[in-house]
Amino acid sequence: MNITDAAERVTLAIPAVTRHIRVARTVAASLAADLDFSADQIEELRIAVDEIVSLLVEGADAGSEVTVEFRIVDDRGIEMDASLAQGSIADVPALTEQIIRAVVDDMRLDDRSGWFTMQRNQ
Repeated sequence: MNITDAAERVTLAIPAVTRHIRVARTVAASLAADLDFSADQIEELRIAVDEIVSLLVEGADAGSEVTVEFRIVDDRGIEMDASLAQGSIADVPALTEQIIRAVVDDMRLDDRSGWFTMQRNQ
């Protein structure tokens, strides 16, 4: 994976509250649209972002925040890292992991530290 330019990074720090999950979904969809992802690809990316950020929010301590960094990769893909400032997540439910893996090209997670990374290509 080659990141084309440092300017191609978007970083969000959002309160670990359910109502703010949509901010991460919206940013992901906007970046995907800029890369000419199809409507189906954009929806799949939104699903993955929603599942990952939701897991982090559920495991967050009160007053914590979730950091999400999106990177444009080779002008055809989006890589996302998401992490939890304070708190931890229990085991990732098998169905949730299956959903995420079905809609992204690559995913790695460390559920002990609350860190996820994923990539979705056009």
